[in-house]
Amino acid sequence: FLSVEFDRQSLDFQMFTTKVKGMQDLLGDVPEIGKPVKQESLHITLAVMHMTEEEVPGLMEKTKEIWEEFVDLMGSPNNLVLSFKGLAFGDHGTIWIKMELGKEAIMILREMIESGLGENLTDLRFEPHLTVFKSSQISEDVQQGIRGSVSKMNLGCATIRKISLRQRKVGKELNEPILVLPFPIADNCTMSKQSGKERR
Repeated sequence: FLSVEFDRQSLDFQMFTTKVKGMQDLLGDVPEIGKPVKQESLHITLAVMHMTEEEVPGLMEKTKEIWEEFVDLMGSPNNLVLSFKGLAFGDHGTIWIKMELGKEAIMILREMIESGLGENLTDLRFEPHLTVFKSSQISEDVQQGIRGSVSKMNLGCATIRKISLRQRKVGKELNEPILVLPFPIADNCTMSKQSGKERR
């Protein structure tokens, strides 16, 4: 699968995960809410693909081309900031938080992936989101109540600096990526904010 990777060392990600954990703890007492996703497993899936071993090198090359085209289209930024607010309920008992800021950029990247790798895709529906619970079995009535109670909860921003291509997870261990594609410059948020102040 192809996924967006957060900058886990940044202060904004640490603050973001603290808020996500707070929300998970708040909902944790709801019967059959499911299993909370751990901080180290948080990611945004861009595409789920099927391929043979022989197809992997070509897929990696095509993914690189798509990423370079996307970065160029976005004006070669050194990161992308995403923000999240509100809950939604997905397939197979997943509960996820909706993306606000950055959603359009992620949709553009997904469309480019569909155009370039469409024959390999197995997920034909796509909505940018971040899964926070799995295996939920709550009823629709409970879903409505939860949706209303956390709809105004702003979870803040998190920065992404790369995308990665991994093999499907087998067991509890997340496989190391077979391809990592970063934004052009690995600057950090603090330096960006400081340079912004200097320009004022």
